[in-house]
Order: sequence, then C-alpha cells, then structure tokens
Amino acid sequence: MLTTEIHADYITDSAGQRKFAVLSMEDYENLLEDVHDLALAAERKSETAIAHAELVHSLKSEGLL
Repeated sequence: MLTTEIHADYITDSAGQRKFAVLSMEDYENLLEDVHDLALAAERKSETAIAHAELVHSLKSEGLL
C-alpha cells in the first residue's frame, strides 16, 4: 500500500525556509513500509513472471496450498 497523503508539520529557519519535517509515528511507519515495498519491487524487477495457474499448481504440489 503506497501512502497517498502525509500530514507533516515543518520547522523553518529564520528566512522561512523549510528545514525539517515532523511526521506522526503512523505516517513515518507507513512511509518506511512504502520504501521497503518499493525496494523489494526494484530487486525483483528482472525476475521472470509466471502465470497464476502455474503458481497455484506449484504451491499445491509442494503442499503449501
């Protein structure tokens, strides 16, 4: 699940430029989960896809389904 909306408060410098973002723990944890999911997808980008029926057959033959 990709986070669609993050509510952040900002800490600014004396010129009003944003320097830090303050997130709720829930938003922070969701963001970390999204980064992890994207990293896994990138690692698996070059893997060959298999048909759903083939996956089901394989899982059943291994007793996992």
